[in-house]
Amino acid sequence: ELAKRAQADWKRLPRSERAVDDALWIELRAVIDPLFAQQRESEVAERARSLEAESAAQAILTELDGLAAADAERLLHASAHLDALQTRWRALSAASEPAAGTPERSKSDAFARGGRDAGGSGRMRDATERRDSRGKDGHHPRARANPLDARFEAASAAVLSAQQNALRQRERQHMQLICEAGALLDQRAAATDEASVVAFDQQLDALALPPDAREALTKRRASRSDENADAMAAGDRGERLAVRAELDAGIDSPAASVDVRRDEQMQRLAAKMSGKQVTEPRATIRAGLIKLMTLTDLPPETRPLLQERILSAYTLAAGRE
Repeated sequence: ELAKRAQADWKRLPRSERAVDDALWIELRAVIDPLFAQQRESEVAERARSLEAESAAQAILTELDGLAAADAERLLHASAHLDALQTRWRALSAASEPAAGTPERSKSDAFARGGRDAGGSGRMRDATERRDSRGKDGHHPRARANPLDARFEAASAAVLSAQQNALRQRERQHMQLICEAGALLDQRAAATDEASVVAFDQQLDALALPPDAREALTKRRASRSDENADAMAAGDRGERLAVRAELDAGIDSPAASVDVRRDEQMQRLAAKMSGKQVTEPRATIRAGLIKLMTLTDLPPETRPLLQERILSAYTLAAGRE
């Protein structure tokens, strides 16, 4: 700012003899030129930092795009990677913010023109040659937000969406595996020879069941009868599991289930009034399906019908989320 004022003051000074004027001009440049040279160096360094930051930002965006297009297995474990990319982006954004009180960029090449106008006065050319960086109101415009921020937000959202899709795909696969395990357990229970039992056990062991389902169904394999058969018939418990799933999904139950549904609704109302937290529908429906497959005294022909009702409820509940 001092150098700029010196330029303006120099132009207003009365003219001297050419030799004196030239000598004073050389002395002025000896003081001012290093200031503009330092500014030019700073601008070059700033441009280099800006290019480096832009390159780093593009690298992050490329990683996000690759993550969004990754296979399901990678997406299922992508949370830590996504967090790391977001941390890197915030660091870039913080580093790219202009410091408070940054001086306006000046046009420093005016001194390189020899310092004289056509009349040889030794004074700087008119300041109107400099590009005016101010807005219409005379003030400097505010620094704009990083234009890549919107691109980053969109890319992050794409990764989260792909991750959710992968999670739901795996959950649907688990639901099918749970049903398959239930069918194998029914066949195992009906087997009359040890060789068939061993064969069914091998098929069950080969299923990639989630840990909670494997633990519950392993207990059923070890038991030939339902521990709670004397408290409530297995068919009634299975019907109640299907009705609960239908309530969770917000769909109607069969007319024959009206009494069970009414009882379940009353129990839910009482639980809500007592302040109990409502569980996420997909999770409760999934838990109900596992429970259905653990019922040992359920007639084999009944299980597929109840299973279909629970799966339909799950599909509707998942589609709403």
